Amino acid sequence: MQVYPNPANGYATLHLVLPEDGEAAALLMDARGQVAKQVFPRRDLPAGEHLFDLDMHGLPPGMYLLSVQTGQEKHSVRVVKQ
Repeated sequence: MQVYPNPANGYATLHLVLPEDGEAAALLMDARGQVAKQVFPRRDLPAGEHLFDLDMHGLPPGMYLLSVQTGQEKHSVRVVKQ
């Protein structure tokens, strides 16, 4: 899982590689642990590479945590909004 550009100003891209078919969902959380944006709701995704737009317009500058839930696993990456 990778987000670029990071730091981001307006839009960023989430690059996600899934080793197998399954459900996935992604949320962008602020420093207080509150949901700032839903990147995509829980849905079935096939194995392979996926690109998602991460719209950070309207969010205040700061540190965010992008959390992706895939099956029983949760992966996170820090994203900085300029």
